[in-house]
Amino acid sequence: MIDHAEYLKDESRLSGAAEAVLFPQSAEELAALLKEGRPVTFQGARTGIMGAAVPTAGRAVNLTALSGATALGQDEKGFWIDVLPGTLLCDLRAALRRREFDTARWSDASKAALKSLPAGLDFLPDPTEETASLGGMFMTNAGGPSSLSCGRTAEHVLAVGGLFASGESFALARGQCQIDGAGRCALPGGQTLQLPACPGLLLPLCPAPGQDLVDLLSGSEGMLAAVTSLRLRLSARPKVRWSVVFFFDGPQGAAAFADGALAMRPAWEGCDLLSLEYLDERSLGLFCSLRRTQSRLQVLPDLPEGARAAVMAGLGGAEESSVEEALGALLECFVEAGGQEEDTWAADTPDEIEKFQLLRHAVPEGANAVVDQNRQKEPALHKLTADVSFPNAPLCGLLPELLGLVEESGLDGALFGHLGGRHFHLNLLPRDRAGLERAEALCEEVCRRSLARGGSPAAENGVGKTKRALLARLLPADVLAAMRAVKQAFDPQGVLNPGNFF
Repeated sequence: MIDHAEYLKDESRLSGAAEAVLFPQSAEELAALLKEGRPVTFQGARTGIMGAAVPTAGRAVNLTALSGATALGQDEKGFWIDVLPGTLLCDLRAALRRREFDTARWSDASKAALKSLPAGLDFLPDPTEETASLGGMFMTNAGGPSSLSCGRTAEHVLAVGGLFASGESFALARGQCQIDGAGRCALPGGQTLQLPACPGLLLPLCPAPGQDLVDLLSGSEGMLAAVTSLRLRLSARPKVRWSVVFFFDGPQGAAAFADGALAMRPAWEGCDLLSLEYLDERSLGLFCSLRRTQSRLQVLPDLPEGARAAVMAGLGGAEESSVEEALGALLECFVEAGGQEEDTWAADTPDEIEKFQLLRHAVPEGANAVVDQNRQKEPALHKLTADVSFPNAPLCGLLPELLGLVEESGLDGALFGHLGGRHFHLNLLPRDRAGLERAEALCEEVCRRSLARGGSPAAENGVGKTKRALLARLLPADVLAAMRAVKQAFDPQGVLNPGNFF
């Protein structure tokens, strides 16, 4: 029996309300629901942390029953695969590794393509949550550690099938519909939308001249349309891969090392820096706390004594010699930044590399565990996240600045994120109502600083319901009006995911 209460919340720890929770079994059934004209909140696997999948009105429409791969093919650039939006990332990756799919409804051409599918192809975006649904990843334009080398989800989407708010279906290929210099965009059915001009902010619902409609839909958090299918580009992972965790006695050494690694990256030949992640002292502490209760984390070594910061680096290339040369350069940079070679973990096999990812994945999980514990005394508490970017800022100045703000606030907080894009997730874990108010103020200050330096206050996790009030205070009135106009153009009755953004 389905516990519908579970579908009134997501990983944000927010809880909402709905008239009903529905699980459409087909795109046609979903279209019929939309044609009723009643408010709906779309859901995937509910792994998001901004509350976008938490219903506040009407019905929750969960798309996890729409799962699986429906076609496979090849074009001049390589292989692609069609998937339904409820397909989980881990399920797609497992099927690609085994090259085993449910092909009962596949065409003969797709079955033939499967026979010639090379080993090692994958869908590269990695949101650090393998149980995320692919539809959810598209609707939040998820990035993650791999975004340094492969970009974000939308960059790997070749086509989208979906439904407008009216229930009318559409099929949209990348390059088919683009926003022109006057803000006009022709939809697949022939209708032309006039969209407002938006400043060059790195925000959803801010169209730009030349932008592809696929990219405008991606990151819109279900506010513009429903997705019923995705065509994904498959790519080969590097033949040679290394994952190395460098431990430091403080953030200064970590920042100096990361600045050095990013500076030397362009000179490498035959090797790339696939990812570069930062974990502060509190992040490492969250991992250690979780490790004491979860046996799956005990496959990892003990942290080096005195470790107060870590940088996780991924390297990849076609030849061992090129990757090993880059690895040697990183080790030299590490020593120059004050590190000691024994204070590293290194792995070059898929299984060991996957184990190292447990360190990164455990941090938000550990933060959620702290929040759940705090909520036992004060149910109104929840985690606050400043998900911000600071383009091109030197890390030697940025890291101490952000960590200093947390220390001055007296709050329990963990700072981690993607060093390549200067994109950080600051998780604040208030213990009481007074702490919640201080956390809200600190999140606003960090987001304000991000905007002032040309960054985004909603860099990856989205806006959902947890950041809408914050953005209403931070963004200029003309920007908010333009975003509302985009929403109105696609959803004039305001029935899609009410409460997200506005």
